[in-house]
Amino acid sequence: NSHFQVLGNVTVNNSGSDHFARLHADGVAGKFTIEGNLTLNSTVANKITYIEATYSDCVIDVRGNISMSALSGGDVYIDLKGSSNLYIGDEFLRPTNYGALFMAESATLTYNGTQSQLLAAEDLENNGTDAFHFTNVVLDNSFGFTLEDTLFVENNLELTAGKITTTLTEILIIGDQATITGGSETAYINGPMIKQGSSNANPFTF
Repeated sequence: NSHFQVLGNVTVNNSGSDHFARLHADGVAGKFTIEGNLTLNSTVANKITYIEATYSDCVIDVRGNISMSALSGGDVYIDLKGSSNLYIGDEFLRPTNYGALFMAESATLTYNGTQSQLLAAEDLENNGTDAFHFTNVVLDNSFGFTLEDTLFVENNLELTAGKITTTLTEILIIGDQATITGGSETAYINGPMIKQGSSNANPFTF
């Protein structure tokens, strides 16, 4: 139940140790705030660096970028367990194309920047097995959003503030049984999107 705050940047490196390097957000309702950027690096193949939110209601709030860099798949990732929350104020950077995001069914990722934000793609070219999996996404930025590539939301997309601009190649996909909540004249989707239907032919509602 504590709040740990870093006023600058945080870098977590693994440069070849037999052990992983981990930034661990622990404790019920605990909060970890990084006012700057968070960088996760693995500079030796098959050496793991990751950030983990373990308990329900845990909050990780990164006001800048989250950068993930590795030499092989599976080495750098973020794991949001339970009903934990990750806030990002800028964008995800994957300069080596590696990096993964795991989200539990009840976990939430919130984009809440103070300038236009790029929403991370699920997959990048030459990313091996690494991918971002989005269960619940909240968009709360009046400056708006664009897409890095296809964005697939598995459970719920909450439109709080800001429009999402999509194209035929950078498209928003709402999964089968997933929902969109919120939405207003200042929070909406501007461009094409796909709503997947149920495999058992049940109807769905926009």
